[in-house]
Amino acid sequence: MSACAPLIAVSLDAPLWLALLVASFALFVWLIHVERRQQARLVAVIGPRAHDLVSKPSPSERRSAALLHAVAFGAATIALAGPRHGRSASAEDAPRLDIAVCLDVSRSMRARDLEPDRLGFAHAVIRSLASRARGDRLALVAFAGEARLVVPLTEDTDSFAAIASRIDELSIEHGGTDLSSALSVALTALEEDRTRGGAIVLLTDGEDLTGSALGVAETCKSRGLPIFAIGLGSPLGSKIPVASTTGERFVRDENGDDVVSALDTTSLSALCARSGGSFLAARDDPRTVVNLYDESLLAHARDGSHAMESSVDASTATSSFASREAPIDTPLLILALLATILAQCIGARGSRP
Repeated sequence: MSACAPLIAVSLDAPLWLALLVASFALFVWLIHVERRQQARLVAVIGPRAHDLVSKPSPSERRSAALLHAVAFGAATIALAGPRHGRSASAEDAPRLDIAVCLDVSRSMRARDLEPDRLGFAHAVIRSLASRARGDRLALVAFAGEARLVVPLTEDTDSFAAIASRIDELSIEHGGTDLSSALSVALTALEEDRTRGGAIVLLTDGEDLTGSALGVAETCKSRGLPIFAIGLGSPLGSKIPVASTTGERFVRDENGDDVVSALDTTSLSALCARSGGSFLAARDDPRTVVNLYDESLLAHARDGSHAMESSVDASTATSSFASREAPIDTPLLILALLATILAQCIGARGSRP
């Protein structure tokens, strides 16, 4: 049953026109009423054989003509409503992406300039992305001083989000922030099964301690895999709390001063620009990722999918991503015209002596 549904679905561009169908029915009833009154008058004046003596269509012919006029009016009215047959291009029809999410789990992600902290905010962003990306495949890369693939590409976005929420600074042995390693692992994950467009979503505070990420970003661009970074934290910075036996304290540098971790918007913006992607600074609401998904990722999916399809078969690409609906107003107008012609023919035939 569900398999047949797309074949019989009909949508309307201007459904308000259907209100005139009531007028179509009323027209048919009125014409029948007029025909009966005329017949009654003829019978009253001439007698029961009035239809044999008067050069007019018979009662059955007049009813048929009235029905055809009503059909013509109804078909024309439905045509004005703009009916379309088939499924419209919707979110379900949109081209899908393979998205590698790179999650920074370095100690600086415990800074509390976002609620509950940068890492907790990143978990909420990932949940928001996973709920939005139905039909896309997601992969998860956790990184600090090194990177590892935690979840290969999967369409099981619920499990993806559940696993991501358990990733923290203890998931990676080596401390620090190595963006190039994270991007390299993401590239490998996306290239293993490249059947559709891909992108990398980077969740980090932007402190690249190795400084080699720009070179990997150029590789991403050459492979059609832009980087969309969500910067976590404040440019003003925040101290990094750590638990100790005497209570909470803050991370200190070699001079004994508290370390202040600030969001590096300049480096992240340059990294994204080098890859062909874009940078988005996180705000208080994790749902800002919706804007990233709708305005950037989906746009890239359409562009990338069109490019991939055109390299194989341009005509297939057009049919795949254009609307699947077909207008059916022309057949209805033809029906209206034919019904009108037949009604006139019946009237002319009945009027012959």
